[in-house]
Amino acid sequence: MAVMAVVISEFLCFLFNKYGKCADMNIKSVLLNFYDETEIATAKELLYSELEKINCTGLPRLVKRRPSDNKANLDIDDIFGFIAKVDEAGVMDQLPPFTAANLDRVPHMKPEDLDIYVLAKTVVTEAKKLAALQEVVKKHLQDGHIGATNVNGSVPVQSLHSVSDHVPVQSANDPAATVDCPGNSRFSDDTQHPGDTGQDDILNDDTHSWTTVVRTQAKKSSWVKPRMVGTKQPDAGRFKVVSVPRRLTVFVGRLHNDTSEDDLKEFLTDAGIQDVRCKRLKAKGDKKYNTAAFCVSCPDTYRTLFYDEATWPTGCELRDWYFKDSVRRQPDM
Repeated sequence: MAVMAVVISEFLCFLFNKYGKCADMNIKSVLLNFYDETEIATAKELLYSELEKINCTGLPRLVKRRPSDNKANLDIDDIFGFIAKVDEAGVMDQLPPFTAANLDRVPHMKPEDLDIYVLAKTVVTEAKKLAALQEVVKKHLQDGHIGATNVNGSVPVQSLHSVSDHVPVQSANDPAATVDCPGNSRFSDDTQHPGDTGQDDILNDDTHSWTTVVRTQAKKSSWVKPRMVGTKQPDAGRFKVVSVPRRLTVFVGRLHNDTSEDDLKEFLTDAGIQDVRCKRLKAKGDKKYNTAAFCVSCPDTYRTLFYDEATWPTGCELRDWYFKDSVRRQPDM
């Protein structure tokens, strides 16, 4: 019996020992909180190289993601996608055993205990939020009470929602009592300026009250432009007005790299689809792909057969062609 080589990876050692024994969500949370982006990306590339050695079928291509706030989370999702493919193919036992050389880089928390940890962490987080909110409210009330007293000298209780609407008024018995009004105008109890109204008139006048402005968004019209399709068959001898039949256009990918346009056209013709047009897509720049992709179109009369999964080779991908311009344009065929 051949001895399988051991691969050192603390990340994969922990993952494969816990995979299938508890919820994937809990395992992902432990890995995301314990390992950094570099360790996760290294483990992803290592696992992919081992999967290529055992020729795992249906394996997606390795995507090297750019640095971002969500990179580690996406890499972990990719790793779980690889493992799911291996599990479906039934070749999990062909992978080499993964071991840990540094136990300090193995999470001590068990994924099955994560619910208790998350609950405790949530309690601590909410307690911090509550303490911060109390400090904000305390400071807000203190700032609102400065220089604001009623006629009887008591301090008014202000609403947090109407602090900006409050007009601070000092005691009427104070000879220096003043009122701050909109427009930065200041009036004294016993002084009148030419053209200005009195203090009592301003406080009692509803025209000087604050108005809350609420921004409203214009409602989007739900009206959809109607679309009709003609049904009349014109007399070919009398009229030259004829319609151009619409063609079905799709993107076909993940075909063998040696597949040519004539090969695909002949394949579909044998399946019963006539007037097939195929155009092989070329990679942009210096990019190279291991598979071939085509733009394929045919008359609408073959819609049922064209969109039948049994018509196409096993494993190839088929989706409707996306036209960026308002006018439907197809690649030169």
